[in-house]
Amino acid sequence: MININLTNLLMAIAVGGIVGFVNEYRKISGARLFLGLRTAIFISLLGYMFSIFTLLFPGYIALLSAIITITTISTSIYLEKVKATGSPGGTTYVSIFLVFFSGLLEGLGYYELGVIISVLVAALGIYKTQLLDAISKIRKEELLAILNLMILSLVILPLLPNKNIGPYGIFNPFQFWLIVVVIGIIFVAQYIVLKIYKKGLIAFSIIGGLVSSTTVTLSLIELSNKEKNIGKTIAYNIILSNIPLVLVQALAFSYFSTYSSKLIYYITPSILVLILALIIIGSIGYKHITVSGIPSPETPLPIGKVIEFGVVFFIVMIISKLVSILVSYLLPLALFVSSFANVAGVVFSIALLYIHGQINAKYAAYLIQLALIAGIIEKGFLAFLSKDKEVRNLTLILSLILIGILILMMFI
Repeated sequence: MININLTNLLMAIAVGGIVGFVNEYRKISGARLFLGLRTAIFISLLGYMFSIFTLLFPGYIALLSAIITITTISTSIYLEKVKATGSPGGTTYVSIFLVFFSGLLEGLGYYELGVIISVLVAALGIYKTQLLDAISKIRKEELLAILNLMILSLVILPLLPNKNIGPYGIFNPFQFWLIVVVIGIIFVAQYIVLKIYKKGLIAFSIIGGLVSSTTVTLSLIELSNKEKNIGKTIAYNIILSNIPLVLVQALAFSYFSTYSSKLIYYITPSILVLILALIIIGSIGYKHITVSGIPSPETPLPIGKVIEFGVVFFIVMIISKLVSILVSYLLPLALFVSSFANVAGVVFSIALLYIHGQINAKYAAYLIQLALIAGIIEKGFLAFLSKDKEVRNLTLILSLILIGILILMMFI
């Protein structure tokens, strides 16, 4: 005798009801649908019934019978729909299959998977108009950018070897291309923020700085070379991209890499003063930070620029690595130079030295502050890539102020 699990039965009714309820609501709005509440529940229960058949017959026979049955039913409904509406769309046809197999999965005890499928079917149905409207607004350049980014990250990157090659192991193909991918993501993020919200440049600077404030700086400089009369806007945003550098790459990385309150004790005063200085700078330049009317870039993903920035960034990393290898006895200098390429990586390296007892907390805090100085001063130098004199001068002056504050805090 077969024991019927009441929970499975109720879940099968529920997954059908989810889709059917949403479709009934869509009918009220004028949509012509052939998968209403009762039909959806019946189809889900039919799937549940075939889950019972798997207990009575060999699995492949039950599955084959299920496929033949639901194909016959869905085809009949589909043909009736086409005859009534004149629309050959296949959404209803596919939805029937998915509701049927959701009921089957519930009968077999795969509750989460069945619910997920039914919710997705319902969501795609009710958001159909919005999705089509959004897709119709996508430009060809934007679609190509999405595809190119997917090729860079999901096709090329996994194929590259993640190992060091060449003299001193200075070149890692995977790491180089990973930098290219990150830069590409930053460019696309900038495009989206500027397109959706014309005053969103500061959000881009802060959020992008969580990944790489250097890349954000390069992207902002590129924007300054294209647009006129936004020198102060670019300069203030470059400086404020130091906020995630200080809070996340220095403070958060230090703590979560060591869980040492002693290390945080030594580094926190400098961090707090720097953040206060950045808040004051942001308050002074508020009108320029929130300037409107900045157009989004023509293309979301300029491949040439992305690779160019990636090469420059990677060359800096190679130089830093060579310095750390050839003059390793000069630890502060080696870490300082390395910080021009990757502050987060240097902070993590310092944390490892501290954890292994090679340096004490006070010296580790000193090295982290050196890394911050390098990360800040780097932006002042990168600003000279801008054709806008105001960007160059203001970024350099504000960077020197922050560096002066940090140096002062190191010796107090």
